[in-house]
Amino acid sequence: MSDKLTADIFSFIEKTHYVGKKDFIDDIAKLLNVQKSSVYKKIRGESALTPDDIAKLGKQYQLSLDDLLGLQQDRIYFDFPALNGVVKNVMDYLNPIEFNIKRVQMINPTIYYTSREIPIFYYYTSPKLAAFKFHVFYNINWRDEKFKMTSFQYTEYETNADYLQKIKSISDTYLGLNSIEVWNITVFDNTLNQIRYFLESGLMSQPEEALILHDEIKKLIEKLQEACDTNSKLPFARKLKQAGELTLYNNEIAFTGNLIYVKSESIRTVYSTFDNPNFLNSFNPRLCDYTDKWLQRVINNSIRISGGNTREKNIFFHKILDKVERSRKLTESWLENNSNPAD
Repeated sequence: MSDKLTADIFSFIEKTHYVGKKDFIDDIAKLLNVQKSSVYKKIRGESALTPDDIAKLGKQYQLSLDDLLGLQQDRIYFDFPALNGVVKNVMDYLNPIEFNIKRVQMINPTIYYTSREIPIFYYYTSPKLAAFKFHVFYNINWRDEKFKMTSFQYTEYETNADYLQKIKSISDTYLGLNSIEVWNITVFDNTLNQIRYFLESGLMSQPEEALILHDEIKKLIEKLQEACDTNSKLPFARKLKQAGELTLYNNEIAFTGNLIYVKSESIRTVYSTFDNPNFLNSFNPRLCDYTDKWLQRVINNSIRISGGNTREKNIFFHKILDKVERSRKLTESWLENNSNPAD
């Protein structure tokens, strides 16, 4: 293998996955099962990569020779962990999220988050809302088709110390990061529809939980309003040493799925929803450049909600709260009409 290609491979890995040189060298040595001195020789081109080395590096770091050689400029390599079928329950889902967001935290990034649904990390601040979303994910994405859909029962989650600790760890980390987020007034529509679907399908062990979930959404919205007043996530994270900045925009014309763009001085990466909550992920520099420009266009055509724009903020959240209140009244009506007379 040419010295240039070897250098390009290691340069790509270091720029897209590491902040410090030491961790980079340590991980490569462990992966290739060689001494650190051998890694330095390979990086300098004094020792060639074997086909087995390339295979290991490619699998671990999502390497694409098209990218490294400048081939197929219209093709982009994505990582899609869901293909491995490793998610069977909520902890299988949360463990890699915690690992990845902790790594992201190390590079001091700005997070760009565009979404038709409230960013999932805010749900993690409410154990009950998070549990309901995970229950939906289980039935729609994770459940083996041979099993029937199961009823939502929060008691399965509220006594699970690992679950409670994990969502707190993830939400605290996200709340400490600076983010620029683009939403619209439909961000809670999907969850409200899911609540009514599970209720009306008889898939809530305690039907009154549907009303409690609506109330939890209203509490979440109140905190989001507070955060917009100060451009800070402090209302969610009063006990944290540092709360991240929140810059929120409302875009009424851009139709987009959930997209997260992580941008720092050392690393950039794009996460895009395929089948929520599963994401495609790419470090491709051309995709990052494209995403950067696209986001700026979206923001330029959006209305800023945070940072003292009181009129726009009040209109925005009033419309969202109105949707929640109407959904809650429909839920109350359904419960009244379908309650057991014997109760």
